Amino acid sequence: MLRLGRAGRNFVACLCLLALAACGDGLDLGREAVSKAELTQPIGAGPIKVALLLPFSASGGNARAARALRNAADLAMSEISDPQIQILPIDTGGTTEGARAAAQAALGSNVRLVLGPLTAVEVRGVAPVARVANVPIISFSTDSTVATSGVYLLSFMPEGEIDRVLRHAIGGGARRFAALLPRGEHGDVAESTFRSRVGLAGREAVAIERYGDQAQLEAAIAAIAEVAGGEKPKVDALFVLEAGTLPKLAEAGVKQGEVQILGSGQWNEAEVWAMPEAAGAWYAAPTPTGFEAFGRKYQARFNAPPPRYATVGYDAVSLVAALAGLGGERGFDEQILTNADGFAGIDGVFRFRKTGLVDRGLAVMEIRDGAAAVRDPAPSAFGS
Repeated sequence: MLRLGRAGRNFVACLCLLALAACGDGLDLGREAVSKAELTQPIGAGPIKVALLLPFSASGGNARAARALRNAADLAMSEISDPQIQILPIDTGGTTEGARAAAQAALGSNVRLVLGPLTAVEVRGVAPVARVANVPIISFSTDSTVATSGVYLLSFMPEGEIDRVLRHAIGGGARRFAALLPRGEHGDVAESTFRSRVGLAGREAVAIERYGDQAQLEAAIAAIAEVAGGEKPKVDALFVLEAGTLPKLAEAGVKQGEVQILGSGQWNEAEVWAMPEAAGAWYAAPTPTGFEAFGRKYQARFNAPPPRYATVGYDAVSLVAALAGLGGERGFDEQILTNADGFAGIDGVFRFRKTGLVDRGLAVMEIRDGAAAVRDPAPSAFGS
């Protein structure tokens, strides 16, 4: 169920958004062989058109992600009583040019909002076209550089996940920090967030080690072991972006218990929980109960388990359907989309900033006995 904050409730005094209805027959999009014609069939028949731009004809993981997000959108629509929107799935091909053409086709069909696309490359093709038409975008990209006014990212942003677990460690008394990060874009984002949060809190970043190839990794681990290893480490907490480095850290003498290991949202996987070296580590993620309930519904409808990110497709459609049901096209106005109270979806509360970035209410998880348990609950609402 998705809820609106106080600003979103200006349309009505009492809000009941998603009356559940029986799931219709729908397409069996859980199977691997699905034609592009099936994938791009409209979903629903409401008067307000909303585009769903996804790389259906791309290769590999992006095509699978597109199908899962389309499935999630279909599931959301099946659970809304009398939806006022019609979803128009359109293929982007996974390229800037294809995304631009898809956006032009969508606007030619008089869509009032765009859901998607999936990647930053595609967003860069869609954004200029949508901006000219004054049509907002709710994208699934995790690249914060494409966020801007009118381009909102409904995704799991690594910056928010890293900031949350660092704030928890700081709140628990940690004062000295180290980080082990790969070279490249993901490592750059992690380093920037790490430096910002530790610095703003008045804590000390004792060491930040980066690596690329195997030799660099070994050198970085040796340097981290100098400050985070042994019985008396010189740091209180060590942030590690990639869980695969944990066995080598342990071999070098860096052990959970002597220093608190902090992980990223990428650690929200059973394979990581099963690693002995991960026991006791903390990371930030949505509270799992919402996804578990979603997964059961998705499995029942499409005869396949959903990937973890599929919830953003469900929440996106639930959100725009709710806003359209309350205020028609006016529900997509910036002041409604960016209201400070935000919304509540499968993965908890979220809100869009005017910059296009998303804030999410995340829990801090602790890895225990081969599973992840909630250490610090996610907030149920945003503070001021």
